[in-house]
Amino acid sequence: MPLRDQLRWGGLWIIVASALFSSMNIAAYAGHHTTAIQAVYGIGFTALILACTLIHVAQAQRAGLFGLAAYVTTVLSLVYANLITFLTLAELAGYPAAHAALTASWTSLPVGRVAVYGIFAGLPLLGMAAARAGVFPTWAGRLVALGVALQWPAQFATETVGPLFLIFAIGGSLLLGAGLAWIGWALWSGGAPVKTGATLSDLDRRWGGPFLIFAGGLFGLNAILNNVGELSLIDGVSHLLMYTSLIFASPIWYAAQAQRAGRIGLAGFLFTHLGATLSVIPSFLIVAQLAGALQTNDALMISWVEIPVGRAGNYLALAGLFLLGLSTARAAVFPRWSGWLVMAGLAVIVPTYFVTQPYLFQIFWAIGAALAGVGMARIGWRVSQSA
Repeated sequence: MPLRDQLRWGGLWIIVASALFSSMNIAAYAGHHTTAIQAVYGIGFTALILACTLIHVAQAQRAGLFGLAAYVTTVLSLVYANLITFLTLAELAGYPAAHAALTASWTSLPVGRVAVYGIFAGLPLLGMAAARAGVFPTWAGRLVALGVALQWPAQFATETVGPLFLIFAIGGSLLLGAGLAWIGWALWSGGAPVKTGATLSDLDRRWGGPFLIFAGGLFGLNAILNNVGELSLIDGVSHLLMYTSLIFASPIWYAAQAQRAGRIGLAGFLFTHLGATLSVIPSFLIVAQLAGALQTNDALMISWVEIPVGRAGNYLALAGLFLLGLSTARAAVFPRWSGWLVMAGLAVIVPTYFVTQPYLFQIFWAIGAALAGVGMARIGWRVSQSA
């Protein structure tokens, strides 16, 4: 299936994501803080991360460096702000440990605070990039930028805006949702001028190839660091960065071979992207504990057992990488052996979920991750050569 047709279906995803996110955002602003609403909000929030990725892929040829900066800022901020969404859900569900983690992510280790500020910078930039690039209707991008800008005073200056709070908050959410849905409709209806033979943009090849090499190296390095000596903050940070890198590397890997990767490649990309996005949540909680911001692993266990987004994300990421490796071996856009190496490495990692001897766990994980990392790096090298 050509990338253009896949992006057309991505338009439907953007419409659904915008409806879920904006409607639940309005409900939250209106004071309806329930577990069910927060759960749906979390689904919409996570869906929005992929939606912004699809918008970037569709307009990357025309959006240039400005569009790339907007995409990276928006997606990175949404990914880390999703931690706040999850911890709020856990707190509403009655898990006290979530409150301590929520406080830590806003104060002592303020990744959540920075991420929220980043959203209010990134989404308007993404809207402006869409308005400038000309792939989507100009006013769709402007609505996205204006919708987020209106919510800024409602988010951070409630006492100043006073009675205008709901106008800014709800009005901004409606405009943001309308702009995103309009962009989605342009893709879905064929109104967006995406070329029939569209593939990875030249700019994305120039930065994406080296970044994919970096992601592959980090995939192997993380396994080595986490198997040598006592766990340290460096180990936790490498684990967090490894999953973060997969969020940006997986679209590059897939889009570069999308014309021949088929449904297996598409499934691999979706699983990897979603899995890495969810895995950032427990990875950050590990960093917070190793940094001393959290005294117990209770919040981590919530993300792995009670509300198992971490467990699901881990499994999805592994399955997605395996499918991307399989699609690479089948498509022959990159050297087939690089895809087989990724699959072999992941097959070696799988036994770590079943062995009880620590030394076997370390051996399987380190060897498997090193093999998969080399395969990913070889694919990145090929992408950079074609830039």
